[in-house]
Amino acid sequence: MSGLPSPNLSVQVYTHPDEFPAAVAALFDHSAAQSVEFGTSWFRNFVATVALPDTKPSFYVLTLADRPMASIPLQVRRSRIPGHRKIEALGNYYTALYAPVLADGLDHRLLAVLLKRIAKDHAPIADMRFAPMDPASSAYALRLQALRKAGMSVHDLVKITQYLVK
Repeated sequence: MSGLPSPNLSVQVYTHPDEFPAAVAALFDHSAAQSVEFGTSWFRNFVATVALPDTKPSFYVLTLADRPMASIPLQVRRSRIPGHRKIEALGNYYTALYAPVLADGLDHRLLAVLLKRIAKDHAPIADMRFAPMDPASSAYALRLQALRKAGMSVHDLVKITQYLVK
């Protein structure tokens, strides 16, 4: 794919977990050991019963040499800024925990490739919000590093909230 730094990297976009090849489903199911909300069953149920009609669920998956390395389940909505979109975690107010689905040992530079592709596909973007994430998790720190590597403006709202509360 054009714009990717290696011919061994590719990005696939799925609209429903039923479209996942076995290797992608296995990555999600491995992540489900951390939280039920990271697995294919939860996302299948969410897309079928909860997703709003004005959203577009998408599962961006980065593969390296045909091995799934990361996925960012997201939904695209219209922003209040005319002509812009907002990218949000694929969840709602019932979602207790969200995180990108990551292979063990993933480097933040690979996640940055995936974030750049999302930004390109949905430009112009008003904002990206991936919440609720556990600020103590490695996925949270990796996401912040990847956003910065992708050249995006990052506002760590958890730190801002903690500062305001003190």
